[in-house]
Amino acid sequence: MDKEKRIVGGYEIKQAFRFGGKEILLGENLKEPNGNFYMCCFAERNAFYERYIDAIACDDYTKIAELYAMRITKQVEEMKEKIKSFNIDTSLITPDMCESIDGRDLENEVVVLKPTSLKAEYRLAPYQILYCKGGNGARHDGRGQAIFADEVYSRENMRYDRYDIMGILKKECYPEWVQQKVDFIKEFKGHDNVFRYGDYHFIGFGYLPKNKKEIDKHIRKNSLGISSYKDATTPYKYDDFYDAAGNMKYDVFKCYETGKNYVPGQNELFEYDGDVREKKFEKRKEMER
Repeated sequence: MDKEKRIVGGYEIKQAFRFGGKEILLGENLKEPNGNFYMCCFAERNAFYERYIDAIACDDYTKIAELYAMRITKQVEEMKEKIKSFNIDTSLITPDMCESIDGRDLENEVVVLKPTSLKAEYRLAPYQILYCKGGNGARHDGRGQAIFADEVYSRENMRYDRYDIMGILKKECYPEWVQQKVDFIKEFKGHDNVFRYGDYHFIGFGYLPKNKKEIDKHIRKNSLGISSYKDATTPYKYDDFYDAAGNMKYDVFKCYETGKNYVPGQNELFEYDGDVREKKFEKRKEMER
């Protein structure tokens, strides 16, 4: 039996390539009334719907084919940069590094996805290693298969099935970066005041000492690239940061990804390695540099 044709906006899809969370489509409609017979677009989908964006159509197949190839190349380059930015050992976790999950409850365990449960470009340790938070599939005798977990590296919330799990990662096989991040997941667990700013997650942690000279000794430029300067990788505004924090009146915030403390300044987020007070200031002031 012939495979059912895939039609998008009247165009029959002739080529499709999924990479890095997006699918690039190339379609043909020789009856298109304006003569734009060929089309290229992106497709994105979740559990509820699929949408098509950035569609371009014209009458020249070579131009559309060139655009299709360029978009694939761009997706690959972006993925390469993403992997490079990890700056950690991303080697694939193998079955010999895991304990069996047979008869085991998985909640609060560090578990590993089977490589076959991931798209080829995501078959890397930062995407494989999860901290299981629950779900029917987390119980060895559960009726369902669903498992809810955080990616240990990124803290992104994920949903998989029990059969996607290769095993429980042996502690002696933890990559260097795993234990610290697991400790922070446990520390952050149950806190409602975790928030995201740029590519990082923060939690209100405490308050600065009253002695400004003591504070100055421990203020450092941050390596996150979060600032209002031209070379910033994440644009920053003091008020925007506190808006993202839900207007929590903290002076010091702990970053999940780095495990370090940061102080919001007027033009950037400063790294801070000094003492932190639990008692709240009567009035919070901006750090200026």
